[in-house]
Amino acid sequence: MKKLLLAVILFLAIAFAFTSLAEIEKVAAVMVTGKWQFLTAALILQICWLGIVGATYSSLYRIVGIPDTTRRLWKLASAAQFANVIAPTGGVSAAAVFLSDANRNQKSTARVTVIYTLSVFFEYIGFLFILILGLGILASGHSIHAAEIAASILLVLAATALAVILYLAMVSEALLGRFLSGCSRLINSIVRPIIQQDWLHEKRALSFSRELAEGVSDLKRHPNGLLAPLGLALTNKALLILILWLIAMAFETYLRPDILIAGFSIGYLFLIVSPTPAGVGVMESAMALSLRSLGVTLETATVITIAFRGITFWIPLVIGAINFKMCQSNFTGSAETV
Repeated sequence: MKKLLLAVILFLAIAFAFTSLAEIEKVAAVMVTGKWQFLTAALILQICWLGIVGATYSSLYRIVGIPDTTRRLWKLASAAQFANVIAPTGGVSAAAVFLSDANRNQKSTARVTVIYTLSVFFEYIGFLFILILGLGILASGHSIHAAEIAASILLVLAATALAVILYLAMVSEALLGRFLSGCSRLINSIVRPIIQQDWLHEKRALSFSRELAEGVSDLKRHPNGLLAPLGLALTNKALLILILWLIAMAFETYLRPDILIAGFSIGYLFLIVSPTPAGVGVMESAMALSLRSLGVTLETATVITIAFRGITFWIPLVIGAINFKMCQSNFTGSAETV
């Protein structure tokens, strides 16, 4: 079964690379025209960003009583992101990488489920701070549009839903089970006429509620521990904004702080809510048009956006592919021996 899974992922990765070949060529063509000093600095910060991701997961693992190393966890997170892009299933592929690792290393899958849920929640919360600033800047210049408002509402609803789920998990397993079962029935009633079958299974919702309720037991005893991952989530976004500034400088364009925040916030917003894997195609258009509305020429905005995606998406995706392969072969030992 594992060999079959690897074969499927490999096939999907090849298909994704083939369909994205034009995008990759465009990134390469743009990158060679920028000033290498700034691009190198941006790449170094991107490596630091990967370390921040690992530190975030390390802090979450400690909160639920599973100590692990930042070095191992950034690799695991990178592999999970690769799987999520290649086989987009609303985060299920990424969660499966963490749960598979938990099974191999005899860790509590319930606690790892909580860890992954919290990581998504802090990703949303950390970005919402930036998004509020970005939307405020755009609104002050009358550059905000209905699509950006609608996407922001979707993100707020997703973050709220996760907050409610985590709260109910800490309060009552029964309440969480009823809530998730109700959500499953509601979603199935909406999509059943379209796909001619249930999309979500109530039994799986009840199983997930049991795992989540079991996993939050340590979280309830150490609520202050959540401050560290929140701070790291904000640092994560600050690094990405700084990378965007360095890339703009590589193409001899100075972006003021307000333009940086607004342009980044809209681009990253559509990365999250886009129907395409990691916002491919959608995120690039949204960020370029956002920068254009803030006074950057469309040609310059497009070049900056393409280079930004090259460093923050395509390079990490390649690293993730390598780590995914390592995850299957080298992460079979215990976390402590890695």
